[in-house]
Parts: sequence; C-alpha cells; structure tokens
Amino acid sequence: MGGKRETARRLGKSDVELLMNAIDSEQLETVLATSLAILVGGPVEWDALLERAHMAAGWSDARRSLLQVRDRRAMEDLASELNERRRL
Repeated sequence: MGGKRETARRLGKSDVELLMNAIDSEQLETVLATSLAILVGGPVEWDALLERAHMAAGWSDARRSLLQVRDRRAMEDLASELNERRRL
C-alpha cells in the first residue's frame, strides 16, 4: 500500500481465510494489519491502523493498549471477531 490511501471495504472470504490461517502463526500481526488496512482504508503501519480502528469501532482504550503491545490473546480475539463480522 506504500502510504497510498485505499478505499475501506468489508473483508471478503479470501481475506478471512488468510486471517484464520494465520491465527496460530507468527504472521498474525502482519495479516491483522492487512485486514485492518482493508477495513479502515488506511496505511499498514500497526499503530496508525490501531488508532483508526479504535476510533471507527469504538474500542476501549484497554483493548487498543493490549493490541499496541502486541498481546497475543488480544490479537487472536480480534482475528476471531473479524472472521465472524468481516467489519469493525
């Protein structure tokens, strides 16, 4: 995405398949970042994505903080939520 702003959209079937395949791997953060970039139409930089998603979805500050420190459980919970909802 290289800094270009993309149009936000819902996650598609192939997006959530990638997400669920990554849930038990070291690639989870990368795939989550890609998924969040799709959802908010933004850059792929982790902290910027979390801030935009936090504002768009109304996440608690605690949830955002856990994701900022890359808490594995919080990341897995977000991946599961995105799999079910395909949106924020």
